[in-house]
Amino acid sequence: MRPVSYSEVLGVLNRRLNIRLKKASLYPNLLPDCQPVAQEIRVVEELKRSSTDLVLLGEEEVESLSRRIHALEDRYIPIYRKLLRLGFGGSFGSLGNDVFVLLTRCFGGFVAGHLGERRPIIPAGPDPMVINRDEAERIYNEIMKYCKKIGRIPPMAEAPAVNRNEFVLKTWKSSYPGYLEKVIDIDPFAEVYETLCAVVPVEEIIREKREMEERDKKRAEDIEKVLASGRLVFRHNEPFFGVYEVYEVSVSSLKGLSWLPVVDAISDVAAQAVIVKGFDAFPRRSISISCPLSYLHASRVLEERNVSFSLVTSSRFCPLPRPLGMLVEMFQINKEWHYLIIFPKPSRELPPVETAKVIRAKRRIVLVNP
Repeated sequence: MRPVSYSEVLGVLNRRLNIRLKKASLYPNLLPDCQPVAQEIRVVEELKRSSTDLVLLGEEEVESLSRRIHALEDRYIPIYRKLLRLGFGGSFGSLGNDVFVLLTRCFGGFVAGHLGERRPIIPAGPDPMVINRDEAERIYNEIMKYCKKIGRIPPMAEAPAVNRNEFVLKTWKSSYPGYLEKVIDIDPFAEVYETLCAVVPVEEIIREKREMEERDKKRAEDIEKVLASGRLVFRHNEPFFGVYEVYEVSVSSLKGLSWLPVVDAISDVAAQAVIVKGFDAFPRRSISISCPLSYLHASRVLEERNVSFSLVTSSRFCPLPRPLGMLVEMFQINKEWHYLIIFPKPSRELPPVETAKVIRAKRRIVLVNP
């Protein structure tokens, strides 16, 4: 690491920009390639106005940069916020407690702005470290307050912690004997730790396991009833795909799977349905002008109802009642995957959807969206 001057860096960047602009003057479609260098010049000039020191980092130093860069010294927060607005949010890193923003590659290394020393919000300690609810709330609130101060989006909470009384600060490598729910990633703000986790009481784990077993047992009974009411039309057992089965079932029988959110949404769309048990290598197809009208109509209905689906085709490995089906749901029962595929009613029987108005002029055709 060695200091470099602004005049050296700006001289290199301006020469780069001039060369690119000269090329773009011959081929204007190359102009977007000039933008990154112009952006680098703007950032370097902002750092110069803030009296930030420039240094040259070697390749090994850049590879050693850590994302642990917070908390920044107050005097560097204004330029940090400015750099975020200029799109340099992913170019920050630290070596030890020194924070840098990478600017550009030149002089055989990377030019970086030195943003002073970081003061970790969470100091080092034993790994893992057990803390109480008050301390966890203090850490969480301090991180939220700091993020607001620097103009950064706070880390998202991944698990509710309101009903927990014990928490753990830990690294990815450390282990804890109990079951943990991750609350937030904290490594940018901590000296050594990477996550704040809530400790889940043993009795809650036992209760959830029992409830899950009961739920799975009930769902297994439900799916067996639906399959028993239908008809096994294909069963295959071969080394590559293993054992799988195709059942034709009535659309009305799907009401027995009311725990599938999609069941109500497809009840007035599907004319037929199959449940494929154990097979997942369906050939996919995209929506195109060659799709039957009923499938395009049904697709619009499902999209309006926020139902995700894939168009799948029949094959010799998994023959379907029609050449084209709509895979609308996949779910697991007793570690075995099931796939619900429907086949739409004729277009005249499907729920109405808004369509674009077709205007046929003498020399062109225009579609006007509703």
